[in-house]
Amino acid sequence: PSAVVYHKMGENKTFRLPILFCALIDFPKNKIDCTSSIPDSGEVVCFKCPIVGKYFFGEQIEDFRSVGHIVCLLLWLLVLIVGTFGTITNSLIISIMRKHTEKRTFDFLLMVLASFDLLSSIMGVISVSAMMAYYEDWDRGPVTLFLFIYPFLLGLLGRSGSSYITVLITIERYLIIAHPLKSVQWFTATKTKLMTFGVSLLALLINIPRLTSVTISKNNEWKSVPSFDAKEYIVEATKLEEFWYLNLKSIHYQIDMWVPFPLLILFNVLLFLRIKQFTKNRQGLSKTQRRDIRAARMFVPVVVVLFLCNIVPITFYIIMHFDRVLYREVVVLLVLSYAVNAAANLPIYYARGPSFRQEIKSALPARCGWLKNGDSTNGEISMTERNTNAAGSNSNHDL
Repeated sequence: PSAVVYHKMGENKTFRLPILFCALIDFPKNKIDCTSSIPDSGEVVCFKCPIVGKYFFGEQIEDFRSVGHIVCLLLWLLVLIVGTFGTITNSLIISIMRKHTEKRTFDFLLMVLASFDLLSSIMGVISVSAMMAYYEDWDRGPVTLFLFIYPFLLGLLGRSGSSYITVLITIERYLIIAHPLKSVQWFTATKTKLMTFGVSLLALLINIPRLTSVTISKNNEWKSVPSFDAKEYIVEATKLEEFWYLNLKSIHYQIDMWVPFPLLILFNVLLFLRIKQFTKNRQGLSKTQRRDIRAARMFVPVVVVLFLCNIVPITFYIIMHFDRVLYREVVVLLVLSYAVNAAANLPIYYARGPSFRQEIKSALPARCGWLKNGDSTNGEISMTERNTNAAGSNSNHDL
């Protein structure tokens, strides 16, 4: 939840503040701060942080040499490194996928996944850098607030899209192994694009309440609120926030956080059982079936990394829900977790896919020390071993 007009207590009017802004300021422990002088209207205006932001050891935000500040700075450096790596590697994946003249379903899905992860990587670097600029008082103007709030929310959009595209890829891999004929029918080029559009639209709809609930305002009226006395700009609610809060409660958060994982568990268990069934009869497997199994196994680590990287968001949610506290270190750690998830794709593909290794070596300049491989021709090596596509043809390249 973000800021909304909360209620009236006698002559007091109370407004809720956005949680992300609560992470940037020191607020009273009782979560409410009111104007110290009565305005002309005669009403005492109060602001409420539903969840109070603080450092783990309780330091003030102005204690610039405190443990909390140092931990956040170290985590920020990690976000810069991992986020930059994720930006470069996901851009490289997209470039390689686009060079394929034969458009394969799996390659297209991996390109969309890389696009969402690219968004997460870029937005993570921007948002945490702006947040540290605010924490360290390098700059606390409207641009810094904007570069923290909106890239942070767009990074969550990228994370949502990445999670749901991962589910779609897992389903596609399962169908290729378990029901190859149906996979050709269901994952045609057109149907795959429609499903990808639907999944992307779902991710956008889940995040619209977040993106439309906050606005940055010049602090002209509330200098008499002690927590805002030195703030030239503050983050307030939009009128839409009250609508979302009253009608959705937190259902969009629940869909975003919990729905992908039962689906991933279900289809990965089914995939594991089917692969186990096939591998008991290795001699009876065709070359195509062996290739399909290796292709499915290649993507499993991506799912595992997604699960591991969601430990932090789940912990983040539990702490907020039960302790009503937002630890600033955990906010940075949250961004680091989805930056790691976004950056993991290329190392996994490189480690588990010989064909993709050849494409990477072809794409990288010789001055990097990786000479172009003579076996990779015109970038036509697929990351997959067998893919559904518009023509219904299969790739004959091994992973």
